[in-house]
Amino acid sequence: MSSVHISKSGNVSAINNEVSRVGALLAIASLGLTFGLVFKFELNKRVNHNDLSERDKVSIISHYNKLLDLPLLMDCLNIKKARLKKSNE
Repeated sequence: MSSVHISKSGNVSAINNEVSRVGALLAIASLGLTFGLVFKFELNKRVNHNDLSERDKVSIISHYNKLLDLPLLMDCLNIKKARLKKSNE
């Protein structure tokens, strides 16, 4: 900031702070978007290459944004266990 006159240095400092804050927010937002898109792509790929019924596939895909919700995850695991148990009988 030595290139700016001392009377304007406060304004330049404020602009510099805001640009760095906005840059950090944009970086975090773009990382979140990237991770979300990669997660959705991988989820679709893995669900479609699994031996789940169409109903289960649609249910999982339609609730992809809630997959870290433990009850939904446990329901999916219980369905899979029940099918394995039924197929072994």
